[in-house]
Amino acid sequence: MLSDSVVLFAAPPELIIVLILLLLLFGTSRLPKLGHALGKAIPAWEEGRSNAPAGDTSEGEE
Repeated sequence: MLSDSVVLFAAPPELIIVLILLLLLFGTSRLPKLGHALGKAIPAWEEGRSNAPAGDTSEGEE
C-alpha cells in the first residue's frame, strides 16, 4: 500500500518506455480518449477519498 507521503519519480527513459508501450497497446486514436477519462477519474477518486467515513479501518486488514 502506498501512503500519502510516498512520491514516485520516473526518469525520462522510463517515461519514454511507458509512452511507447501505451502507444503499442492502445494506438494513437485511443490515447486522447484514455487521457480524458483518466483526467475525469482522478478528481472523482480524490473526492471519494475525502468523503470516506472517519471510522473506516478496512485499509490495514487482510
